[in-house]
Amino acid sequence: MLGIVALLIGLFYALGAAAGARRIVMDSLLDVAIAGVTLKKVDPVARERTLWMLAGLSIVGAGGLLLAIGSALAAFAFLLGCVWQSAHFLVLSPRRYDRADPVEPAGRRRSLNAFAIYAIITALVVWAAASGGLLWPHEAPLWPLGVIAALWIAGTIYFVRSALTLEQRTRGRSFEPDDSADAD
Repeated sequence: MLGIVALLIGLFYALGAAAGARRIVMDSLLDVAIAGVTLKKVDPVARERTLWMLAGLSIVGAGGLLLAIGSALAAFAFLLGCVWQSAHFLVLSPRRYDRADPVEPAGRRRSLNAFAIYAIITALVVWAAASGGLLWPHEAPLWPLGVIAALWIAGTIYFVRSALTLEQRTRGRSFEPDDSADAD
């Protein structure tokens, strides 16, 4: 039973992290488009926030993937994810990222509620690892960890590369409609 619950929760966090990373990249695309229209550079704090958020989502995704295969290493990833999110909510967001563009109170409340649930799940994952409900690498075949590592590395590289190269890929492009097909 614990295996099915771990699989479902792990997949939820892994897929949620991927969806969140996609949204962060799309938000970065909007930042690049606005900068292009206004003939300004992308705000360095916005780029830093993008990378910070992608790193946090990478940790959450790793924890989810590890939990999905029943690895006790998920406990470390979940704990790191809690520390990362705490740093975001308590230090970086109020002191750095939200100064220019404050978060709406309803959005902040939803984020804090999601973090509270993540903290509870983290406690359960740590308990499961400590009580033997999750397997340590020496207790299980290593190939699932290799597959998870490859997926995690590929996903992280893809999203970070996408975010970092948006400005270069859109430089010199015209964002006006192409009417050449209508000339026929």
